[in-house]
Amino acid sequence: MGWTVDGRILIIDFQPGPIRSFKGWYRKTFITISKIAAGREHYRNFRDLIARQGMPRLAEDCALSIDQQKIVGAGTIGIFVMSTPGALASTAE
Repeated sequence: MGWTVDGRILIIDFQPGPIRSFKGWYRKTFITISKIAAGREHYRNFRDLIARQGMPRLAEDCALSIDQQKIVGAGTIGIFVMSTPGALASTAE
């Protein structure tokens, strides 16, 4: 899910990076079950995100740059502010 403002998009999604605690493993299990419950196509896209090693690689593949990022939820949730190359320069004019 995202929201665009001034050529940027905010994305909050699962982060398949290193899990830092038992709480992180618990959250990962809950998120995985939620993704399965959301349907076959959603789960397939979730597995694709994991195969790409998370949002940074997906952003690169989509020609987006990550302006800011923060990993929360014991390493299971990534918060990313992204833009297309030149988007911030064009909005500053």
